[in-house]
Amino acid sequence: MLISLHPYMYPSRLLPALPALIIVLMAVLSAGLGADLARAQSTTVDAPDENETAEVAAVFALPDGFVARNPDGGIVVEEFLDYYCTFCKVSSPEVDALAAADPDIRLVIRELPILTPQSLPLAQIALAASYQGLYLEVHKAMMTARSVPSPEAALAIVASLGGDPEQILADMNRPEIGLHIRRNLERALGGGIRSTPGFIVQGLPFAGYIGQEQMAELFELLKQLENAGADTGN
Repeated sequence: MLISLHPYMYPSRLLPALPALIIVLMAVLSAGLGADLARAQSTTVDAPDENETAEVAAVFALPDGFVARNPDGGIVVEEFLDYYCTFCKVSSPEVDALAAADPDIRLVIRELPILTPQSLPLAQIALAASYQGLYLEVHKAMMTARSVPSPEAALAIVASLGGDPEQILADMNRPEIGLHIRRNLERALGGGIRSTPGFIVQGLPFAGYIGQEQMAELFELLKQLENAGADTGN
């Protein structure tokens, strides 16, 4: 796996070269978006009403990361993960527990399907579940499953949560989902994350599995620094 166990921030110049799979993922997403655009350009239809177009865009828009805990928390933790990542399945429940116990921690989930070619459809299914209001439920169920679910098992999870698997299949290849994943990838690379699990905490990148105790210490330190800054007016 593309894992680094060092718990501290890596300077960008010391990070390894981009894994080939990341480049492949970028190509796949770009090709998919290009194909959608080509189909749209080649289809002759009446010009849509501007209000209708805006309404449709609003319905299918995805947020810039899904806030799993404490939307008003002052310590922003961006968690980059892949359902095929063994250490993600360890760290994700731990970080979620820390955020559940501390309202100051805003936990943001970012899908980063870079480990295997099978990672992408699982991320697409989870993101498509957002259109049924089930993203976090599906995400947590897949992340805490004993084994990595197949796409078929992921659809069964959707059904078990009251969702519509057929609608998931219709939505999972929407261009908005590909664009969302591409933006997560750009955010990861721009923030210094090259592997999963990865974290950007208050703008600082941390690569690999950190451990619940060390993560708790990091959050506490950042809270102290934030409070000290507030006390001095900085």
